[in-house]
Amino acid sequence: MSLESDLFTQLTTAATTLYTLVGTRVYPDAMPQGAQIPCVVYQRISTPRSQAFGSAQTVVVSSPRIQFSCWAATTSGALAVCAALRTRLLAMSNPVTLENEYTLRDPDTNYARRNLDAFIAHVGE
Repeated sequence: MSLESDLFTQLTTAATTLYTLVGTRVYPDAMPQGAQIPCVVYQRISTPRSQAFGSAQTVVVSSPRIQFSCWAATTSGALAVCAALRTRLLAMSNPVTLENEYTLRDPDTNYARRNLDAFIAHVGE
């Protein structure tokens, strides 16, 4: 299974604060037209890999950098979604390294967005 599908399952199936805030409004790559907020959008930014060298040179583990965008009508709402996301990511069985976090505002919709970048270890990619 891909990391992206694992993430969707992890973020939308557990009875957590994140699920209470966004339900299944967790989208890969981009927020769909007309999507309700609050929501979370995630996308893979890069995929650093550790390889076992030898005849097969198989990938042992990858640590994709995933950027999460937590969208809400207000900055405080985006911060609340991001805090719940951070808690959920750190509770995953995969090792997670939180990298960067910052707030933006969309000039067209005036929605607030809190971005969180994380490296998530994943076997086999």
